[in-house]
Amino acid sequence: MKQNFITFILLILIVLASCQKKLNIVTSDSVKAKDLYYQGNEQTQKLNYSKALEFYEKAVEEDSLFAMAYLKIYESRYSLRLLNNIEHYISRAFEFSENASETEKLIIKFYYFSHHNNFEATKKYLKQLSDNHSHHFEVKIILAGQAWRNLEYTKAREMYQEILRQAPNYINALNNIGYIYANEGYFKEAIKYIQKYQKAAPDQLNPYDSLADIYLYLGKYNNAITILEQIIKTHSKQIENNDYMGIVIYTRLSTAYSKLGMYKKALKILDKAEKLFPHINQTKIISQYRFTLYEQLEKPEKMKLEYQKFKSFITKILSHYYESRIYLQEEDFFNGMASIDSLYSYSEKIISSAPKREFLAQTTYLDGKFDFASGMFKVAREKFNNAAATIYNALYAPRYQIMEYISAGEAGDYSTAIEGLNKILTINPNNAKAIYYVSKFYYQNKQYIEAETSLDIFFSIWKNADNDLKLIKQAKVLKQKLIRVQNS
Repeated sequence: MKQNFITFILLILIVLASCQKKLNIVTSDSVKAKDLYYQGNEQTQKLNYSKALEFYEKAVEEDSLFAMAYLKIYESRYSLRLLNNIEHYISRAFEFSENASETEKLIIKFYYFSHHNNFEATKKYLKQLSDNHSHHFEVKIILAGQAWRNLEYTKAREMYQEILRQAPNYINALNNIGYIYANEGYFKEAIKYIQKYQKAAPDQLNPYDSLADIYLYLGKYNNAITILEQIIKTHSKQIENNDYMGIVIYTRLSTAYSKLGMYKKALKILDKAEKLFPHINQTKIISQYRFTLYEQLEKPEKMKLEYQKFKSFITKILSHYYESRIYLQEEDFFNGMASIDSLYSYSEKIISSAPKREFLAQTTYLDGKFDFASGMFKVAREKFNNAAATIYNALYAPRYQIMEYISAGEAGDYSTAIEGLNKILTINPNNAKAIYYVSKFYYQNKQYIEAETSLDIFFSIWKNADNDLKLIKQAKVLKQKLIRVQNS
């Protein structure tokens, strides 16, 4: 997932939660409130935020000054996108932090100032945690997460491994180590650790989703589909009772089918998810995924309909982001570039390097797509290259790199395009878009045998794809061109 700064630090808090009961460090005068709090932590570890929220809310009913419980309510509501009154809960946590331990005070202040985008204060309290409280288990988790976010992959991995040695039951570290390896491009190691996570928590949903997620990046779409459909079949009640993970699993399955060109099925899966999770705070998340599918199908009118469903729940700057994507499909370059300018202006206000890097990479990529649509392929190529270099992540960079190499090919540099796309295909050999374009550039470079071989692979991968897709039509046209060359 692409995560903003607040989302990322909340994920750190999620994994922090599960070990507090064992270490018994939380501060409250009420034994019952503590017990409810720990039950909430157990649900948080399973990413069952709705159930966790119930326990945390009961905890503050027992102890109205329970600072850490207010922080967990804030975190749970944020994860569930229940953003109304979210300011109230982080403010309560901050207000009552004077009743908490010194470590808890600093943790709460760290999250409070992160929520308010005060990066200098966030950095200050992070340093205090690091300098004076690094022996505390929770702080170790926060510091490991920050190292990960700052692209210090080796350091982060070693910190999580140390955490595992200290607390072998802290199984979320296995998932984190797996994703860090994936970020670095070490996918065998990533799968190894996530499979360990699976074995350690066979009753949880997240390990299966994580493995399916990695398979998607490797182009093992059918493997991902098998895992996700099996978990839906065997854990249906658990999925229905955990709306967060339920939506994640259904949207992941939808994505897997879209990668095979089966968009009609992908959309039906989202429709099913919407019936299972009909609350407005759930359907708006599903609408964002449907928006992306319609974007890939180049249907701006349907994108607009989905956008209206979640527009009121997102920030103004995110509105510019989504609107610019609609403008791109409509070829409204004037309004599109105005939105892009707003995004660039906002990026200049971001102080912290990690969120600035991620936001800038997405903005630069979108800017490049406008240049590409305008036929300015050399300019677009440079922007896609910059976006990939900015993100520096083996999971996300290929998305930008594919467009960089396609731009090179459209500008007439077939050799660079072919070499680059084939490099991507060594990691994900089933990326249909990369395969089609490498076939196209082989053809334009008069390498007809290679073009035909690649095109045959494309059709074998997309054998069940919807017939009306633009990429399918383009591939059929290219096939006819190759047949004419063979017959000439």
